[in-house]
Amino acid sequence: MRRFRSVYIITILLVQLFFISETDAQPAFYSQPLASGEAMNPALAGVSAHKYYLGGIYQNRQTYDTTNVSTWLFRGAYRIDFDYVKSGYGQKYVDESPFSLAIGFLTETRRSDSNMLQYRSAYLPIAIHYKIARKHLISVSFAPGLFQYPNLAESMSVSYIPNPQPITYRAMRSKYQFDYGIGILVGLNKMECWTDDQLYKFMIGASYWHNGLSDTIPMSKNMPTGTINVHASYLWEINEQWGAIPLVQVQHQQETVFLGEFTLMYRRHWAFFDRARVGVGYRSAGQIIPSAGFRIFGGKKRSFGADLAFSYDISIKDQKESVWHKKGFEISLLLSPVLQCWSNSPCSNHRYFAKL
Repeated sequence: MRRFRSVYIITILLVQLFFISETDAQPAFYSQPLASGEAMNPALAGVSAHKYYLGGIYQNRQTYDTTNVSTWLFRGAYRIDFDYVKSGYGQKYVDESPFSLAIGFLTETRRSDSNMLQYRSAYLPIAIHYKIARKHLISVSFAPGLFQYPNLAESMSVSYIPNPQPITYRAMRSKYQFDYGIGILVGLNKMECWTDDQLYKFMIGASYWHNGLSDTIPMSKNMPTGTINVHASYLWEINEQWGAIPLVQVQHQQETVFLGEFTLMYRRHWAFFDRARVGVGYRSAGQIIPSAGFRIFGGKKRSFGADLAFSYDISIKDQKESVWHKKGFEISLLLSPVLQCWSNSPCSNHRYFAKL
């Protein structure tokens, strides 16, 4: 019953978030790619140490000289593991299945001073996971959804030339357009304990978004079209106290943008607080991105946690229209169960530190 109740709650949240009032369009390139999850790659749905989670990002950016763009992203997933219990010799044990199915949701709501930049969308990522020798993972995903444009054909015209004429767009057959994304992810070397920063020691994936919009969107680089994402990240155990995640992401949507990040983490767990981390990134559009985050959780062995992170985009060169924005910030929040796998024993030399 708990499983079906969780799926029901996620479905209700998806419907409510999609019908939030007026929304906005221009594909977001999040400065916290791992926090964006399914938005970067739908194959990340359910790739978590926990069966379910809920997350979100608020992004605010200033584009060109005066235009402000704000985006709300909400995401979540519930994973169904096809494990089954066996009985033998008077004992019961779990036989782990190599297959899992994850069902998620992903919504984006964009508001802006400019009607050209507005959109809203809702997707339902469905991912199939296949575990190889319980240590490695292949995940493939299909994410159908709906995308809503602003009514640009009615709101825009060229008024600064003689005999102004409406701008001509490709045909927009309806206000809501069917859209979808696809993705693939490979994870190598699953850890036993240190899984909240990254479930697998090395992860690499690729996705293709907005293929359903390629023939119907206006001829404007401010509106999404086919978008390719390629990403890779590595969990580095520097020593018992410190760890790091170097990450690389490349996004191509009419132009190619590169993002490189390095996040340093203090691996100590306190009674109600952990995952203290700072990072810095560089985007090829011309921004340096400092970031910081932490997690709070309950004091029991099994509890619930809230992970909060903040990042800020600092422009380091003159900006042009094509580079999207000159400054901005993001706030991310992830809610999920917490299983304390680290030792609290005063007799242990490794107490309070998670191990690989």
